[in-house]
Amino acid sequence: MNKRNDVLDSLSFNSTLGEIIRILYSIALDYCVLRSVDREKIIGLSKDQLVALLERGYSENKVEDLFDLAEKKVFKPLTSEEPSGESAQLNVLAISEERGKIMKFSEANANVEPEYPSWWEVPLPLAILLKGKILINETADKLSISKSLLHINTGSLPLEQKEFFVTLKENKKSYSVLFKQLDKRVYLIEDVTQDVETAGDIVWWASVGKAFASKIESEGKIMFKEGEETDRFELDEEISCDWDGRNIGKLCIGYKAVAPKVSKKGRKK
Repeated sequence: MNKRNDVLDSLSFNSTLGEIIRILYSIALDYCVLRSVDREKIIGLSKDQLVALLERGYSENKVEDLFDLAEKKVFKPLTSEEPSGESAQLNVLAISEERGKIMKFSEANANVEPEYPSWWEVPLPLAILLKGKILINETADKLSISKSLLHINTGSLPLEQKEFFVTLKENKKSYSVLFKQLDKRVYLIEDVTQDVETAGDIVWWASVGKAFASKIESEGKIMFKEGEETDRFELDEEISCDWDGRNIGKLCIGYKAVAPKVSKKGRKK
């Protein structure tokens, strides 16, 4: 049973038609139903139809291609009423974007919708990302950026990554939002605007400090923190340094002291 479940879990719209027909024979099922959440569409076909497609050279085509092949009338998909009567309760291989599952024919042809995890209503902002839209839970809906979240163009997101940033605009203000993948389509939403702004400030002031240090060095001066051991110097200027309202010391700027010359007899000139 576990081996069968592993095989079903490994199925997706990226599986080939050759793989599907082998699995149908191995689990002794005669029908396959494709349930696409992204396309919001369901199509079914029989094992005989799949065999015919293989004979016509489509064995290496992906399951995803069946939707386009149906539109091009390469084959005629089964209707939701086929098979009918008692046969409607027979088992079929249902395949979604992420996995395969054995279902009753009538269930497989029911309205297709995303698979919400059992923990969907936890008090954390969550999102399900589909190719054409984004779904958010109640907690995410209470965020100030909820309206902007719903207008994200999911087709432009790097969904192959486990984490990525999205910049949103709400009331003329920009927000940085981090999406962290928790499940195949489920992401945790984090508003990291403050962190990004702080990091930006740090980078800015680090670059300012580097530019300032280069200028000081070009003038033949030296810099050091108050209290640090250094060579003899002539203090020229002290600058009080504060960060986040707290004084963190003084920056000292000066010149290296020139040591007096000594004569051969050991006397200073």
